Amino acid sequence: MIARVALDAGSAIRLPVEPALTAGVCVVAREVDLGGRPELEVGATAVFANDGEAMMISSDHGGKRG
Repeated sequence: MIARVALDAGSAIRLPVEPALTAGVCVVAREVDLGGRPELEVGATAVFANDGEAMMISSDHGGKRG
């Protein structure tokens, strides 16, 4: 599955992910917060493996996977 997500400043989205799958996030504009990880800047990629049932991605602080 590939999802393109555009977030307004200060907003967040929860994306369900099967726990047995690996998920990745690539930042193409601005910065995002995935909680518990350093804030990601443009061009950065984060990989989640067996980290929970969903990814929480926000355009400000507070994102997490759980």
